[in-house]
This record gives sequence, structure tokens and C-alpha cells, in this order.
Amino acid sequence: MSVLDFYQAPASKALFYGSGLGTLASLFFFKTPWAGYDVTAFAGGRLHRVLANQFFFAGVGEMLLGVGLIYRFRLFERRMGTSRFLSFTLLSTALSLSLQMIFLVMLPGFDGQTPTRMAPGPYSYIFSLFVHFFAFVPKLQKRQILGTTFSEKTFIYFLGSQLLFARGKDSVMTGVCGFLGGLLCLVDKLPFKRADLPGPLRKFGKCYLAPLFSTRSPSELAAERARQQQEQPSRLGLAAQG
Repeated sequence: MSVLDFYQAPASKALFYGSGLGTLASLFFFKTPWAGYDVTAFAGGRLHRVLANQFFFAGVGEMLLGVGLIYRFRLFERRMGTSRFLSFTLLSTALSLSLQMIFLVMLPGFDGQTPTRMAPGPYSYIFSLFVHFFAFVPKLQKRQILGTTFSEKTFIYFLGSQLLFARGKDSVMTGVCGFLGGLLCLVDKLPFKRADLPGPLRKFGKCYLAPLFSTRSPSELAAERARQQQEQPSRLGLAAQG
């Protein structure tokens, strides 16, 4: 039985396994792993590669950090509901991609020779949710160590900083665009905060996609475990008689 709890978080579960397994497959079975993209991807009709780069990381270390944060942030999907959660993450990712295109056009290369690239992986998804993590998750346990205040949130920020700087300026720019995209979705005066998925799309996801990644509740799993424990002695008795 899986120790991972994705109850009421099917979208997070799909990205967790899709990003993790897809990254491993690309690293071990393909000759050219994901390497990000520059401004030519937007101008050269290669938008499919831009979209694909939103799911798969370029290395195992980044993948482990990324899926760990995806798993931690599944709590927002539970709190918001899958429909509202997907509305936020999809819109913030779209805004992040728009900001990326602007940055790539304005800053084609820091050294004048090497083109600026965006790091591959669901950076937009993860760092847009850091806005929610910063704004809506309180610090419950605070500790003073050498004059510095730490909390249970500190470790998540540490993981995020490791992912943010994993590929230098490329990952920093990608993460910053994701954070700004998430921030724009929470501004009251902008229409993004009230955006939601269209009704037909919500119905399609609820009827056909959600069942593929649904997870039983902890109470159901506990009941099944108790039933198996009750049945085990009788099975052992039948085996002994046989």
C-alpha cells in the first residue's frame, strides 16, 4: 500500500507521478534530455516544446526537489478544490509563460553570446504556489536559533531555494516568472483572481480524468487494513488444517 496520501488531490497526484516518471524516462531512455528553451522557441513555432518543458526536469536532483514540493503543496488542492486549484495553476502558468517570453525578448543573453534560457520543469506551477504558501500558511511553531527565527515553513523555503538556484540564472528567471504569475492571480483589482474553468471542461475532468487519479480516504484505507487483519488469522488456520 502506498505511503503517499493524495486524498482529494488528483491533479497533484497526476503531476507528481507524471513529472517524476517522465523525467526519469527522459534521462535514462532518451539521448537528449530536456534542456530548457530560449526565445527562438516562441518565435520558431516550437510552442509544443515549451509546453513539454513545463512538466519534465533536466536532472534527478531537481526532480526530487520538485516532486517533494508538489507533494507538499497538494494541501492547497484539498483546500481550494480541484477545479479552483487547476484554474489558479493553469492561469498562473499561462501568465508565467507570457512573462518568460517578455524576459527572453528583453534579455536575449547576459554575456552577449550565450542566449538566455528558461529551465525545464514545472517551475511555474511550483513557484506560483509559493505565493499561497507565503500568504496563507501560518507559522505555527517558531524557534530562535542564534538570534534567527525559524519555523516549520523554513524547511520548505530551503527546498524552494535549492530548486530556484539549481540551474543558476536560468532557473532563477523561470522561478521568478512563476512567482509573479501566482502573485498576479491573487491581486484583487485584476480579473485573474475570479477566473474559473469552463463548465464543460470541469464536467469532463470530474467524470473522466479525476477517477483515474482518485485516492481513497484514510478512513477507507484504515477499514480495509482492519478487515485484512481480521481475516489473516482465519487464513492461517485454514492453511494449518490443510
